[in-house]
Amino acid sequence: MVKKILIRKDGEYILFLDADDMLTSDGLNHIVGVVRKQKTDFMAFSYITLFSDGTQKKERFSFDEDKTADLNKARELMYASSQFNACWGKLFRADIIRNNKLEFPEDLHVGEDLVFVSAYFKCCQTVYVTQEPVLFYRQHPESAMRKYNLAQRLEYTRILYDKNKLDVVAMDDMVLLQKMYNYYIRVLTNLFLEFSKGR
Repeated sequence: MVKKILIRKDGEYILFLDADDMLTSDGLNHIVGVVRKQKTDFMAFSYITLFSDGTQKKERFSFDEDKTADLNKARELMYASSQFNACWGKLFRADIIRNNKLEFPEDLHVGEDLVFVSAYFKCCQTVYVTQEPVLFYRQHPESAMRKYNLAQRLEYTRILYDKNKLDVVAMDDMVLLQKMYNYYIRVLTNLFLEFSKGR
């Protein structure tokens, strides 16, 4: 299903939340507190995975600090990990979306969140990423990704890889490019392992 972005003329920020997920009890207060203090272009928050058996797991970004405003660390999360793949858990400035005419791609069935987030990320000068969870993410045994066969998954991976490679090459950051290569090697390895088990 294609996501549409509706922006009120007086709205400053946009927060995406999937229908089966929910904010933590203090999630909204934490988001508002960050907005009042940080005023940054790109804000990302952690989350708590809620499994079908009722167990929970607090997720962390792959840096040691409780929070960071380091653009290089955020770039690594964006281009060399899956930690920024989803549009939920992030706060987007409406003016950046509006001024750059950002939309979700209509021709992509898997990875449309990543394409939107990376397009938005390219427009940002400042970042703020925190380990503080603001939402519960429900983990389902049968994710939407499992509807697709190996050839389809490989094609979607190629599309996302090509888009991200263009961005990283434009930055002229060879260290980040190597980390991105290593990440996609892991993605492909895990993909083939998944299908080799006859899932």
